[in-house]
Amino acid sequence: MNRQHLLAIYQKQTNKKAEHLLSGIFPQKLAALLLKQTGYKAGEILQEESFLEILSLVSDLRLTVTGTRSFEYAQVCAGGIDTAFVNAKTMESKKVPGLYFAGEILDVDGAENMLF
Repeated sequence: MNRQHLLAIYQKQTNKKAEHLLSGIFPQKLAALLLKQTGYKAGEILQEESFLEILSLVSDLRLTVTGTRSFEYAQVCAGGIDTAFVNAKTMESKKVPGLYFAGEILDVDGAENMLF
C-alpha cells in the first residue's frame, strides 16, 4: 500500500479511534503492538499525521527471529497455483491480468512444503 492509498483509508473512516483505524490494516495483536510502540492508546482519536506516523513505523519494523518451534508444531502444505497458469518470465497470472505470484504459493514440483 502506498501513502495515497493509506490516506484514502484514513479519510473514508468516520471512526478515527486508533484501534479501529489500524484493525482494518493489521491483525489485532500487531495493531496493539504498534500503538504501544508509538505511545498512542486505544480509544485515542488519531489525526492524519499520527496515523501516518504509526504506519511509517511498519516500513522500518525490525524483528529478531529467536528460534523455531519443534517438529510437533510443523505444518505441511500441499498444492498451490499450477505453473501452467503463470507467465514464467513475469510471474503474472495468465487468467487474471495484474495478479502476480511468488514463493510457496506456486506448485513448482507437486510436492509438499513443511513450515515451522
